[in-house]
Amino acid sequence: MKHVILGLTIIAFTTSFAQRYTPSEENISAAKQLQQEFEEENLVVIDNKVLIEFDFNRSTQLVEATLTETNHFLNIGSAYKMQYPVFYDTESEVGEFTIRDHRKKFLTEQVHDEHLKRSDLFHTDYRVKYVNLNFPLQGSERSVTTQKTFKDVKYLTSEYFSDNFRVQKGSVSLVIPPWLDVEVKEFNFDGFQIEKKISQQGDEKVITYQFQEIPPMLEESYTPGPSYLYPHIIILAQSFTYKETTTTLFSGIEDLYGWYNSLVENVPVKASVYQDKVDELIANCSTDEEKARNIYYWVQDNIRYIAFEDGIAGFQPDSPQNVFEKRYGDCKGMAILTKSMLEAAGLEAYLVWIGTDRLAYDYSFPSLAVDNHMIAALKLNDRLYFLDATEKYSEFGQYASRISGREAMVKEGEHFKIVKVPTDTTQNLDHTQLNLVIQKESIQGVGQKRFEGESKVAFQNFVNAIGKDVQEDALSHIITQGQSNVSVKVTPNFDASLRGNSMELDYVVEMKNNIAEFDGTLYIDLDPSSYKKWDFSERKNDYLLPFEEQIVSEIHLALPESYKIIELPKGLQLSNDLMDLEVSYEVIDKTLTYKKRIQFKKRTITKSQFDVWNDSFSKLNKTTQQQIILQKN
Repeated sequence: MKHVILGLTIIAFTTSFAQRYTPSEENISAAKQLQQEFEEENLVVIDNKVLIEFDFNRSTQLVEATLTETNHFLNIGSAYKMQYPVFYDTESEVGEFTIRDHRKKFLTEQVHDEHLKRSDLFHTDYRVKYVNLNFPLQGSERSVTTQKTFKDVKYLTSEYFSDNFRVQKGSVSLVIPPWLDVEVKEFNFDGFQIEKKISQQGDEKVITYQFQEIPPMLEESYTPGPSYLYPHIIILAQSFTYKETTTTLFSGIEDLYGWYNSLVENVPVKASVYQDKVDELIANCSTDEEKARNIYYWVQDNIRYIAFEDGIAGFQPDSPQNVFEKRYGDCKGMAILTKSMLEAAGLEAYLVWIGTDRLAYDYSFPSLAVDNHMIAALKLNDRLYFLDATEKYSEFGQYASRISGREAMVKEGEHFKIVKVPTDTTQNLDHTQLNLVIQKESIQGVGQKRFEGESKVAFQNFVNAIGKDVQEDALSHIITQGQSNVSVKVTPNFDASLRGNSMELDYVVEMKNNIAEFDGTLYIDLDPSSYKKWDFSERKNDYLLPFEEQIVSEIHLALPESYKIIELPKGLQLSNDLMDLEVSYEVIDKTLTYKKRIQFKKRTITKSQFDVWNDSFSKLNKTTQQQIILQKN
């Protein structure tokens, strides 16, 4: 009898195991069809449901928002494993976290709860709850339901319809009680199948967005921020009424400023801690601008930037004296130290909130989503200078592309004003000049790289971020673009920390395989440049150049006395909305001069412009790859 019971137990376990992991024929068929259509993808979300509800917490007197989300996954590839995370902090909490299989039965997967570890965050209160999901077979299903509560509705800023995986269909519903005034702003809906419905559920207003066939978010370098690319909504809780009393939340931009201002006004400032340093920095200055430069550069050079996210500290600066003594701070800490040291020098300075170019928003509506950065401003000679000390090696009066032209909220006591950071007209230049001669089986000579504007800042940050022991190799790689047949030796005593509008790097160069001789004829490859990094034929997202830049090469090759050029290669002149390209060849007094200029006209290259972009660089590559042919007299 025991054997019979054991046998039945084994059969029951086997049957249960098979039911738990064996996908239905319908799922297998659907998975195979989807895999044929989306070969590079592993999972799809066959249904995504998001429900956003609001409540008033009588204990805290705050409006809370609860977001309940269910994702129904289908594995369309082979066996696949993933972690499903929900992030939270001291201003939020995660409640429900459940997983079901294809039979809608709950699975007892362990829910992990850990501090979020990120290399770009020095200190953070961010935590993550996650489960490990296993999809053993093609057609496997899992449904995950989570519930996250924001303790203060201001921290619920946006909801994206896109996911890391393709969403076949989904919905986002907001249930708005009659005592709460909420506005919803829509972004990037064009080109997507999204339908909006408004209905009543008792005395509550329900706004529902239903959507289909939303492609996955893709991670590619130099991609514009997600707020430019993916469909999403911004949720603006403007006011609420409790016991016939209406309380304003973020009804206008002045309310956003009021909250920001309350945070910075509570920061204790003790100028005596850094007054001696300020006095030292301005001791020999003859103008206020010189004082400001010295202070700005000192903060850049001596305060290490770190990211700091810790509850309210994600929005409130540390005390300037703390930043000064610790020698590190986040953008807010560096901004308030810059501002406070300028004031200690007798100058008029302000704090500034700003959204970098990663955000698609401006200050036309009040939300914590509209800005992500803090800098300082200096009023001098009726001009407002913006000072971003996190931009190491940036020159006074010059502005990085990420803030250039962006709206900024400038604090002036209890009041504020919205101004635009001037568009920086500084030329961002990467200039190469070579003076070469032919020496037997190689081309040798001297060269100089000159960087200006943001090209200089980027170069300095790269070089100074690496160890001194590998700096020479890194500089060689920059000059040669990784070409193994080109070797360089940088002039000794090069200092990458020097300030100024330009930076020069002198070197000796040898090109070993760029010349060949057959029957008294020399064949020369003069320009070893490669344009592979700008080939967008396989790219999925728009491309964002770090900054508009001009790249110039000028090569002077002394021609051997006993040789003459059979025919000069053809040059190139090309101009379109994205760039100007120029290539020219000229011989004067036995010297061949080769010039190449690439001028980028805009930073964002959309997918619809990739054909023009690729065609332009294809023509440039074809032009620069032409050989120069010399024949013996």
